[in-house]
Amino acid sequence: MKRTFIAIPVEAGAPLKQFTESLRAQFRGENISWVEPVNFHVTVRFLGDTPDEMMAPITEAMRRTCHDCHIGRGMVRGLGYFSFKGVPSVLYARIEGWEGAPRLADLLERELETLGFAPGNHAFKAHLTLARIKNLYEKKRFKEIIHSVEQEEFQEAEASRIILYESILQPRGPIYKPLAVTPLKMED
Repeated sequence: MKRTFIAIPVEAGAPLKQFTESLRAQFRGENISWVEPVNFHVTVRFLGDTPDEMMAPITEAMRRTCHDCHIGRGMVRGLGYFSFKGVPSVLYARIEGWEGAPRLADLLERELETLGFAPGNHAFKAHLTLARIKNLYEKKRFKEIIHSVEQEEFQEAEASRIILYESILQPRGPIYKPLAVTPLKMED
C-alpha cells in the first residue's frame, strides 16, 4: 500500500525561490510548515492509500487521459489561501493560463472512477501549495502581506507532464517519489 497522488510538477525558478524565502523570513515565528521548492507541484488528484496492484492501471489511465490533453504555459501569479473554519490553513500561489488543466482533471477523474476510486472531494483549482499553516499569531499581518502581492507575477510555469507520486511522510516533511511519468500533448 502506498500513499499516492497525481500532479503536474512546477520547477521553481530563482524569482519564485527568492520570493518564498522572503515569505519565510516575514512569517518567522508563525507555526507554518513550508513546502521545499524541489517539491512544488499542482495536485491534479489525491488518491490516498493505494494498493500496489493499482499502480499499472493508474498509469494506463494517466496515459489515456494525457494522450489528447494540452495545457502548455501558464504564470505563477499572486497568493491566496484556503481556510478551515475561517482560519487560514494553506498558503498557495495561483497558476493562471492553464486553460486545459480543468479538462485534464475531469478526464482523469472519470478514468479513475472506472478503476473504482471514489470521486474527489474538491473541484480542481490550479494552485501551487507553498505552505501549510498550523497556527497564525498575527492573522491581520498575514492577510495584509498576502493582499499586497495578489497580482505579482513570479515566473512562468509549463505543464509538460503529469506524475504519479508516492508521498512518504517523514518528521521533516514528505518525500515525493515519482512512480510513473506521462507526457502531456504538446501544441500542434
